[in-house]
Amino acid sequence: MKKLYQLLLRLMELLAMITLAGMVIIVFWSVLSRFVFNSSIAWAEETSRFLMIWLTLVGSVAAYEENKHVGFDSIVNMLPRVPRLFVTLLSYILVFGILLILIRGGAALAKNQWSWTSPATKTSYGFVYAIAPISFVIMAIQAVIKFITAILEFRKDEKEER
Repeated sequence: MKKLYQLLLRLMELLAMITLAGMVIIVFWSVLSRFVFNSSIAWAEETSRFLMIWLTLVGSVAAYEENKHVGFDSIVNMLPRVPRLFVTLLSYILVFGILLILIRGGAALAKNQWSWTSPATKTSYGFVYAIAPISFVIMAIQAVIKFITAILEFRKDEKEER
């Protein structure tokens, strides 16, 4: 199970790298085309915007795994051990609850937009927005894993102190 989870995270990181590389190439080629060849690429802006949406949401998964999101660690770390665990667990519960709301909203958005297509690429907006519930589900799984890990580490430290 742990290997499957690690594989999923590596796939998300790879997807983030691919979307970033794709954005850079498309924007570079679009600028080059416009200013050097005096011709614009109709689909470049639209595609780079879609890739930015995917990069943001996929990158959120990687950032959450590595605890890179903005937080108040300095305040929490000043707390004694038991209140620190309580605040940490409470934060994971709140994050999980918010992610459930986002999963539902993201799925509704993707479903409602599925029949709409973009003008230049004819890509379904539902496909573009489908990354939202996918990334939020993965982040919810991460929140549960972090919650369980925090409890297990607390119990382990407690046993070592005895």
